[in-house]
Amino acid sequence: MAVGLADTGLDRGRPDLEQSRFEAVDAVGDMLGDGGQVGLTLRDTEGQLMPGVSVRLTVESGEATLATVNGKTDGSGRFESFLFSRVQTVAVVRAEVDTDGDGVVDRALAQRSTVAFIDSLALNTGVGINIDTPDDSAVLHVNSSNRGVMIPRVALQGCSDRVTILDPATSLLVFNTNASDSLKVGYAYFNGTDWVNFLFD
Repeated sequence: MAVGLADTGLDRGRPDLEQSRFEAVDAVGDMLGDGGQVGLTLRDTEGQLMPGVSVRLTVESGEATLATVNGKTDGSGRFESFLFSRVQTVAVVRAEVDTDGDGVVDRALAQRSTVAFIDSLALNTGVGINIDTPDDSAVLHVNSSNRGVMIPRVALQGCSDRVTILDPATSLLVFNTNASDSLKVGYAYFNGTDWVNFLFD
């Protein structure tokens, strides 16, 4: 038997989709893991908040996944869900609600919520350590007046060492701790062929 709105204590009337609001709580997500968020505030024909009403969210377009698809509005007439994506995309989300109290969603709000997912690494944003705003020209900005940066300390066996660090990348930098015939103790970089000491003389 269908349960009417009056039987559930929701005797204020039917949901009013014109007075209700569906919006992006967080309209920007990051494909590296930071999700966006959408939220529905449901009101009845008298403008009162409506708890306990069935809601369904659907991603109409864009490659994104909703954390919560189905549920009911809470005590404040709200229903929210996070959504995530692993690609750059713009997700458009539709909200449908149960307007006659039978527990089945049957009408969609005209409003759509839009969340854009970006690739923060592709924006060339730098990483800051001990600084809130890295310099635009730096991919890594380390700030300190009384501390330094410690480069990895590696015991290289010589300039042709390919065992201590397998397949080193050109320009890889280390602090060599092992003196040999071809390398001194100190900073060394891989030039694509051999390990080479920095010359400070």
